Amino acid sequence: MTESVARRGSIPLSTVELHITPYKYRALDHDREIRLLKLHREPRNPRVVDISIIHVSLDDSPTYEAVSYVWGSSQSTQTIPLIDGCALSVTASLAEALPYLTKSCRTGYLWIDQVTINQASISERNAQVKVMGEIYRRSFRCMIWLNSDLTHDTGLDIQWNWTHGTGEAVRRFFRSFLDVDSQRLWQQDRAEESQTSVNATNTSDQSLQLNMREHLLWFLEHAWFNRTWVYQEFVLASQTVFLIGDFELSGNEIESAFDLGWLQSAAWLETFGKRLNINSRRASIYRESRGFKFLLAANQSRLLFNNFHKSSHNLALGDRFTAYDVLAFADILERMGASQAQNDRDHVYAFLGLAPCLLRHMKVDYSLTVEETFAAMMKAMVKESGSLDFLCYTRTETDVSRSKLRLPSWVPDWTFYATNVHMLCHDNLFDAVGPGFSLPSVTKCRHYDPPSSNWNELVVAGKTLDTVLFKLEPFSLYQVTPSLDVNFAESSGCLPWEIATLDMFMAEMAERNYPEGPHISRKALLRTLLMDGVYWATITALTSGESPYRIGQKTIGLPHYEKIKDVISALLESDRFTCDDLPHAANLQTLHELSKVQYRRRIACCEHGRLALAPDRVQEGDKITLLHGSRVPVILRPRPGGSYIVIGQCYYDGAMYGKMADPIDENAALFLLT
Repeated sequence: MTESVARRGSIPLSTVELHITPYKYRALDHDREIRLLKLHREPRNPRVVDISIIHVSLDDSPTYEAVSYVWGSSQSTQTIPLIDGCALSVTASLAEALPYLTKSCRTGYLWIDQVTINQASISERNAQVKVMGEIYRRSFRCMIWLNSDLTHDTGLDIQWNWTHGTGEAVRRFFRSFLDVDSQRLWQQDRAEESQTSVNATNTSDQSLQLNMREHLLWFLEHAWFNRTWVYQEFVLASQTVFLIGDFELSGNEIESAFDLGWLQSAAWLETFGKRLNINSRRASIYRESRGFKFLLAANQSRLLFNNFHKSSHNLALGDRFTAYDVLAFADILERMGASQAQNDRDHVYAFLGLAPCLLRHMKVDYSLTVEETFAAMMKAMVKESGSLDFLCYTRTETDVSRSKLRLPSWVPDWTFYATNVHMLCHDNLFDAVGPGFSLPSVTKCRHYDPPSSNWNELVVAGKTLDTVLFKLEPFSLYQVTPSLDVNFAESSGCLPWEIATLDMFMAEMAERNYPEGPHISRKALLRTLLMDGVYWATITALTSGESPYRIGQKTIGLPHYEKIKDVISALLESDRFTCDDLPHAANLQTLHELSKVQYRRRIACCEHGRLALAPDRVQEGDKITLLHGSRVPVILRPRPGGSYIVIGQCYYDGAMYGKMADPIDENAALFLLT
């Protein structure tokens, strides 16, 4: 540990402009060296704090606390004096936060990115980003500063109210979830039980309860939840505490309210609203807030990443990615796509702490373009996992038109959130390329990325299955939006679409002289439209609260393709096309959820007499391929010169479980993706 202090003063923490020498950063000696702010308190007046900057090794540092906050304006308009006579230039938001941070600091040391990293040095920023996740994981706790001036004007005296009763009411609300027997949430009579639980947060002072709800909403809508970097800061820290003025709210207690909710089941969402003693319409405002979605996603991340926030401080690079982890990590990038980043490269770099193994195959380099950064990360994911399942995040035509980047077709744009329904989910049993070439263990997968290849090219191996002839007209009401609200109680017995439409499709194929064959029927058409019931297990989670994820390689319950086969038979053989008495407890909601896979997709008729459910921008001549490392077929569009662009993943009837896979690796062709 090294520390440079010219003199020992008694300088109060101040944000006034002083005529003192700006602090000059000394270069870090190695990639694992960091800086910390060391606090020197006056024995007689702990509120008076002197600050110095020290250099330490991350492997041998004193116990410290990391800080997370909203930068606000990037202009450094304030100065913080150091005890050696120099001063740090900081933003107004950090200057406001420092008196509260130093007061709440328990360790005497703070890590704050704005001042402990030389922001003017790109090389230092590159090096520090690599260890950013470890910095937060090793910290004693992460202090999260919520600035009341950075949110919308509510007319509330935020800091005063939080420290004078309202904060404690919010704390009691979150703590009330600790006493809940999780199994009771999923019973049929959950509404009555939830209503009883409201009493845990009710108070005789109705105005205090109203204030609690207003301040809870203020909290959940705070700009902090919309920052790109804060996700890994929150997930990786072993402890978190939110600071609102002098009030401290434990992040770990807040998470207890969301431990049962990350599946977003109907039962849990209903319970959350009833605990606030508000109607469903008002509760939807809370559910749509960025903080609500953030906390749900954070709990899911901790489950899928094996509780990295509780891992040993000696944790080196993460274990090898499995292909399931690829989906989990990419899902975070997509969810946080709408978050704010001062540098678009941070839509990748800000999450590497959750997947440090990717640093084996890529560098943090702010001199790269945003497009090069995104492509480098996708190649790193391919090399680490052997999986191409991230292609489920390929943007639709609508998304491509929204993008401001010129990305290769195989690289998703992580700078905005795209409302899509992915055909790959963790509980499905698709294995189109067969054992050894797909999940769960990719043993023979071939990906070619020679050092001389361009940054925007990816060479993969596989085979061509079929060629698209034409696509049919749109079928589902979910072509509009997959989040369409349906009042299931008032729609009992009604299908989300007309079965008669199947006959219209059959007629359209006949008009186009599409040859009849053994694979063309109403049953095959409906099976394709529902993607063989791939979302069934997820629906079980949404309605019952049971996890949709498989345990190891084992799948709990009857496979989705067996269930949907029975349901389709019941629908097509019945005289009345209703949802009554369907097998496997299927109901109206089941069919609505299964039908959402049709969003932005169309039925495609192919040369070999088979059907596919493909992205809506599919067109004649597109190739349906099986690529090593992809559980499902991928549609590629040939380009002049022999390269291909990725259109997206598809369901190809008859090929989803390895029946058309080639077990001989040497037979695979190469595809140059651009």
